Amino acid sequence: MVFATVELGAQTPKEAGYVLSISGDWRSTSSRTPLKQFQTLPSQARVFPVKPIKQDHFIAIALFNGDTIRVRCRQGSCGQSLVIPTVNRKTTDTTHAAGGSPPKKTQAQPGTAERTQQPSLTDRVAAAFWSLFHGHEPYIVPVFVRDNATADLREAVLENSSGQVAMAPVFKDLPKGHYRLVAKKLNADQPDVFTATVSLNVDWDPQQPAKAQAALDPGLYQLVGLQKLESWVLVTTDNQYREASNSFASALKLSSEWSREVDPADSRMFLRAFLATLAKGSTESPN
Repeated sequence: MVFATVELGAQTPKEAGYVLSISGDWRSTSSRTPLKQFQTLPSQARVFPVKPIKQDHFIAIALFNGDTIRVRCRQGSCGQSLVIPTVNRKTTDTTHAAGGSPPKKTQAQPGTAERTQQPSLTDRVAAAFWSLFHGHEPYIVPVFVRDNATADLREAVLENSSGQVAMAPVFKDLPKGHYRLVAKKLNADQPDVFTATVSLNVDWDPQQPAKAQAALDPGLYQLVGLQKLESWVLVTTDNQYREASNSFASALKLSSEWSREVDPADSRMFLRAFLATLAKGSTESPN
């Protein structure tokens, strides 16, 4: 399914983005009621906090071009009100979450292999924002995880090498132990649908991370364990791993820069949408 962009008249502002994360009472000139998470914002709308302003007042706005606008208030002041810019999202297409359209193939010179031009990080972030906007429910971090202060499994990109997957990136924050997990294989286009389940038993020792191995086919998975453990992972083939892992590392770094203005659970929602974005891209032929 392709989402086409309709050019609107000059008198009707185009939707430029939406509220990604919010704390406190914020309003906009485009709405008569307090802003809510995932509420759309048109270009040229002015966004401002309502007094009394507290230290925990913050807002993060995801724009459809992959940018963000983030503000956290300090000492009763949030600075100047925000003005939503005009955003061009003509190329947005959710048929391939790897940043819009399928990766472009570069014509190879005679005697060399054809190369695939990968989407930029901004394109992939924009695709993840778009996916969240059009159906955020599958990506929501459960309340029992959101409110739990203990460590959890991590979102990650993993490599399938000869049928085995190194699980260390998933367990980084957890203590030594034997962990029983259920891996639900998700449909990247419809992540609320799982197509298979696999039981995993992983022995994790932070001093010997290489020993944490499991058998998982390539695909997008939700991992669920005891003690309310839960995360998403993308398992790739060995020839797709480096590009996917580097791209996800960039998304992880980006989300860490939002830590003051975005709820941690909302950052994890974005990372899950980003993994789904990569998962659609990984279905492309590596040749």
